[in-house]
Amino acid sequence: MTGHVPPSEEDLEEDDGENGLTRRRRSSGSDSQCQVDSGRSLPRSFDWRDQDKVTSVKNQGSCGSCWTFASMGAMESAILIKNNQKASSNNIDLSEQLLVNCGKQQAGYRGGGCQGGNSQIAFSFVQKDFTTSESVRPYQAKDETCEMNSVRSDRRSISDYCVRSKFRYSYSSRAEQLSDDTMMRALVQKGPLYIAINANPLQYRNLRSGVLNEPGCSTQTNHAVLLVGYDGSDNSWIIKNSWGPYWGDRGYFKMARGSNMCGVNTEIAWPIL
Repeated sequence: MTGHVPPSEEDLEEDDGENGLTRRRRSSGSDSQCQVDSGRSLPRSFDWRDQDKVTSVKNQGSCGSCWTFASMGAMESAILIKNNQKASSNNIDLSEQLLVNCGKQQAGYRGGGCQGGNSQIAFSFVQKDFTTSESVRPYQAKDETCEMNSVRSDRRSISDYCVRSKFRYSYSSRAEQLSDDTMMRALVQKGPLYIAINANPLQYRNLRSGVLNEPGCSTQTNHAVLLVGYDGSDNSWIIKNSWGPYWGDRGYFKMARGSNMCGVNTEIAWPIL
C-alpha cells in the first residue's frame, strides 16, 4: 500500500491562523529554521543508522497510512538526535494510529487516514495537538473513531516543522524544485527526512540488493518514506520503507541519485522539537 497525497488547489488556505486548516506551513524554505548551511562540507556517504538514530522498520499493512509512518519515523529520529540517545537502547515508538484516526479529521479534510495524507497534515496535527506512544494507541491498519480525550498520558508534540516542496501547501508559500545538494544537506544537518516518491516500481520488485534505477518511473508521487542516508559509492539514496522488515533489504532500499528518480526530489519535511 501507498498513501501519500500531495495538496490540490482546493486544499490551499490563507495563512491567517484563524482556523484548523491554517496552521503555520513552511513549504518554501523561506524561514531560517528551514534553510540549510551551504558552507559546510558534505561527507561522501552518510547514514543515520550508523549513529543508531533510526528506529525499527514497521508495516503499514493494507492501510494507505505511509504518511503517518514517514512522519513518526522522522519524529522518533529527531527525539533520539536531540537527546543524544540510541535507538537500540531506547524504546521510542510513536503511534501512527492516532494520526490515522485524527490527523485529517482535525485538519478538516474528508476521508480517513487510510485513504492517504501528507507531511503537512501529520506535522501540523502533532504541533497543534499531540501524538502518543504505540503502547497507548497501537496500530490497527484501519480507520477508527478519533478519541483524543482518552489519551491522558505520554503526550508528545513538536514546536514547529518544515516542509519544502514543489507543491504549495498555502497560497503564500513558494514552490521549489529540490536539488540533491539541498536534500543531502538537510538530511545531514536536520536528521532523517519525510520524502515522497512514486512507489509503483516497488510494488513488483523486492529490492533486497542493488539500486532502483528506472528512467521511465513517473515523478508523480504516491508514497511517503523516510530518507536516512546516501551512498557515494553507488550514487544512491538510502530509504526506509513501511512495508515490514521482510521487504527489500530488511525494510530498506536504495534509489538512484541525480535524476529525480521516481520524484524523489519532490519534497522534504522534518519536525522541529
